[in-house]
Amino acid sequence: MIAGGEVDMERPLWQASLSRHLDAARVLLIESGRGAGHPLFEVSGAAVLMRDAALPMDLEAIGKTLAGSGRCTLSSSRVEALVRRLVWEMGAIVLWETVGDLLGPNPFLPLLAIYEEGYYPLDLAAEHPLLWAPGLS
Repeated sequence: MIAGGEVDMERPLWQASLSRHLDAARVLLIESGRGAGHPLFEVSGAAVLMRDAALPMDLEAIGKTLAGSGRCTLSSSRVEALVRRLVWEMGAIVLWETVGDLLGPNPFLPLLAIYEEGYYPLDLAAEHPLLWAPGLS
């Protein structure tokens, strides 16, 4: 499905369901002043940028896994799209944890559990998540 272009790499439904939470954490990080001098984030105006040190994983290794896992070999553009999404989601998890004491339970933690099991969330289909297990391709 991924290699054949059947999965929307932009994930409009998935992104929309997560973006409002990320925006709440971003605004609170800025307004609370916790972003100033933070070792994992750089605040620039209304933007929050994630530093490389914030990522708890080896992106190069993940890219290699995605590029040539099992019987499925993905194009470099598909690999780049999946890695960009992974970075966005990991950044959202870390950002929420930075201000979670002010916001409550982290809505992104289920994503971390999915990644820890070796799956990659792809999209929502009929309100159910599509997951990819590279080793089972």
